[in-house]
Amino acid sequence: MRLGLFRGRKKEMKNFTFYGLPTNEGLASAHGLQVINVTTTLGELVDAFPIHESERDEELLQRKLTNSRSDNIKNYLLEREDAIFPQLAGFVSSQAISETVHGMFRKITLSADAQRMLVDGQGRREGGRKAMLECPELAEMTVDLKLIVLNTATLLESANIIRQVFSDYHKNVVKPNSSINLFFDSAKASSAFYVRSLKYLEDCDTAFAKQISRDGANDRFYTLAQYKTFVEKLTGMTSKEMDKTMLDESVSEMWLRVIASFVSHLENEAFEGLFEKSAKADVTAQKKSNLVCCAIGLEALGRVGNLIIDNALAEQVKPDFTILGGLSELNMDREAGIWQNSVILDGKILKGSAAKLSMKMAVHLRLQMSDKFLGI
Repeated sequence: MRLGLFRGRKKEMKNFTFYGLPTNEGLASAHGLQVINVTTTLGELVDAFPIHESERDEELLQRKLTNSRSDNIKNYLLEREDAIFPQLAGFVSSQAISETVHGMFRKITLSADAQRMLVDGQGRREGGRKAMLECPELAEMTVDLKLIVLNTATLLESANIIRQVFSDYHKNVVKPNSSINLFFDSAKASSAFYVRSLKYLEDCDTAFAKQISRDGANDRFYTLAQYKTFVEKLTGMTSKEMDKTMLDESVSEMWLRVIASFVSHLENEAFEGLFEKSAKADVTAQKKSNLVCCAIGLEALGRVGNLIIDNALAEQVKPDFTILGGLSELNMDREAGIWQNSVILDGKILKGSAAKLSMKMAVHLRLQMSDKFLGI
């Protein structure tokens, strides 16, 4: 084996034995390969499969592993008690010996000279290795592996097969958007609060809540991911800060009421009738013409809301969101002169212009702007 193809191969490999069941898949029949589903431990996986690397493009069989990918896996394993891995996939050269043990049950022996690599799961393998350095008990975590035994003595001789499997695994994969990921993520207090607060607004029968898409679809004004940003700006907290703060149920309940009050004043006084559910064509038209119906408009409103809260705290009074009614007199059309060159340029929204939009709103409402709000 060309040791230059692999990372961390400082010592000779030893024999490894796996047990599993053969699969009935096209890859096996089309190329005359053995494809066997095995279950092993994370510790054994790390020992048996090195990380593939190549100094020359013609020897490349995998994408390069980045620290960010493996570190995310490491943190996942260390922070979560309910961690679970999807099946990994690996190739081994023909030196691997497959024997029938009983019925369909197979024993696969990887001799020390058998070349091997993971075609899917290098990040999990390396993240697992890093996690085990801090938590050795993770070595006993079980992982499922699709083991593909090649008919060639080297991996490079079957490069076309390996590369095609890698491509098949990844080329048509569409990652879930940030909204659906957020909707499904209940492991963090912040994620749970975003979803809970939206449900709270729905229970309050707000029209605003009906304009937020949990799955990221474009048939509403906003996505759940954009609503998340709105909540962060309104509360003045990052997700990490919320992970701690929202564990206190009394604090969480308080913020639910604050958000609901803010939204109520938005839809009943500032932008009456704007959030009523309408046809997709109308939604699209509004998003193209009205700044309030865009992501930066929602973020800007959150910033203004937080300024009202901070000013109230400074004066030791209850936040009064009735002042938002003044926004009904502000022309929110994209083509309005007030937004040109600061929020809109050549008909397009300037990236990162939510802060400037919120400042213009604050000026219109005659709010006292703090250094925090101004970002100075």
